[in-house]
Amino acid sequence: MYRRSVDIGNLEDEVGSVEVSAGRDIRGLSRPDRSGGVVVKWLGAGVVQAGNGQLALGDSKGVANGDVVGDAGRDADAPRRPISRLTIRAAVGSEDRKGDVIDPGGWELDGYRRNPVFLWAHDRSQPPIGKSQRIWVDGGALYAELEFAPTDFAGEIARLYQRGFMRGVSVGFLPLETEIRKASNGRRGYLYRRQELLEISAVPVPMHDEALVEGVSEPGSEGLKEEGDDDVAELRAGVRRLVMAAGLLVD
Repeated sequence: MYRRSVDIGNLEDEVGSVEVSAGRDIRGLSRPDRSGGVVVKWLGAGVVQAGNGQLALGDSKGVANGDVVGDAGRDADAPRRPISRLTIRAAVGSEDRKGDVIDPGGWELDGYRRNPVFLWAHDRSQPPIGKSQRIWVDGGALYAELEFAPTDFAGEIARLYQRGFMRGVSVGFLPLETEIRKASNGRRGYLYRRQELLEISAVPVPMHDEALVEGVSEPGSEGLKEEGDDDVAELRAGVRRLVMAAGLLVD
């Protein structure tokens, strides 16, 4: 299995938005898992939209990494509700920093559609925090509409996305057809012709130092409790320590 992490591009609900510029290339890291040939890799991508109701899926088409979806015409004084859905865009057609390329036309999604889990940090031992309502390929990118589960923990994760404390989404997949290729840096890379999507995860570890919040429109977002900020920072640091201990991330 492979895991590919992605950065948020834009968060928007019915009455407001949190806008984030998406990173373009994410550092590629890989490590075989002796128990089953599992490899972990990072990938740049983005969240297109977030909201409480039915998403306008057509709005996601043609949105490139780094583009911002505007929020003109909304009532800036209207109260916000916690988001319940995200739409992610995974830009998988270009070479990553490891020199690997995933063919966006090679995604096999039937198995995932039968079990469309949205996990917390790739933890398959815990109940999912949501599910995919839709998943599809369009314009060389993989899209998914994710719905959060009606649990306290899933609601907490949704609020972290809404307030900009979390920016990462990751996908895990099983390579089915792979070729060796020469990367642009002269090293050996891989071309993944076919791959089966296994799961999508919410991840707190920052994946790119250029994924920055460009604008926040949320009444009452100022004055977050200091201890809340510390809790989020501690959570991020703890997850990073676990990932580094597993040998999946190198400083």
